[in-house]
Amino acid sequence: MYKKPAWWTAAFGWQAFVELANGNLNSSLLSGIIPLTSPYLPEGVDGYTLSPWELNEWLSLDKQVSRACQLLSMHYQLSSILPWDPWNFGYLQPHPQYGVLKVCLDKARKWFIISLGQLSYLIAAGETHALQLHDYSRLKWLPWGEVLLQGGNDIGINRWWLDLLYETSVHVFVQEVERAGAFIRLVDEPDRQPTVKWFCTYHILVWYPWSSSKASLPHLRLLAPLPHQLQLATMFIMQSPASPDGTQTSPILRPLCMKKMDKFFKDRALRNQRKLASEMHEQRLTCLAHEKNPLHYLAAMYVWRNNGHGEYE
Repeated sequence: MYKKPAWWTAAFGWQAFVELANGNLNSSLLSGIIPLTSPYLPEGVDGYTLSPWELNEWLSLDKQVSRACQLLSMHYQLSSILPWDPWNFGYLQPHPQYGVLKVCLDKARKWFIISLGQLSYLIAAGETHALQLHDYSRLKWLPWGEVLLQGGNDIGINRWWLDLLYETSVHVFVQEVERAGAFIRLVDEPDRQPTVKWFCTYHILVWYPWSSSKASLPHLRLLAPLPHQLQLATMFIMQSPASPDGTQTSPILRPLCMKKMDKFFKDRALRNQRKLASEMHEQRLTCLAHEKNPLHYLAAMYVWRNNGHGEYE
């Protein structure tokens, strides 16, 4: 759910920054929340639970990520709401069955990726706020790293913890780090919605509705879809008009114009000619043997045919 694009809102805009991959689970920062390898049933406790050392590792990281998000939200005056923290999945209390505990831990472990997505959004938004007030000495905001060090030292957010965070992709905004993205509105935008340029700066994919009314607005012309995108968007199965007796005829599938395939076929023919010219005698004999005894496949085969109107079906 949280790894899919959603409509952007001020409180849940962090969803756009959730990473699609789980690579950060293998980072040094999250090394203390490794999956269980053996059951632990302490004396006097009715059920399976984490060992004291493991419980401390999980809870410490949980508090540190939560505190980091709170500090950045307050310092940069950002609105960001996370539905729940990893501990809400039940790793703090014992469970009657070992399998139930493992399920709870697996859910909590994966939820750390969602929590780090919120932290990524706050880092990006914080960087933007700091740059906007760079020339105003009285209104300067601290860099996000300094904000964390000043407000989180009591729970272990120190230089060492920050170095571990730098080793992750939480603060890395490049095309190779795929994130969920967001649906945005170009007109009647919700409060505090960033611009398309801002999303693109941090390599966040965005989708937005487009219409002729938006195309007529000068400031939105640069955001118009490309011609081939408009063509693909209109190549749907169109309904036929109703017949005189009121019944609906079957849908008509409009063929997709594939005039560029003429060049593809031409290039393929030239490529085959070059292959034949450089073919060795043994290779030629192998090809002739395949032609005389072709292999039989059960897979469906499709052939592009020209319909006489410059289109292929």
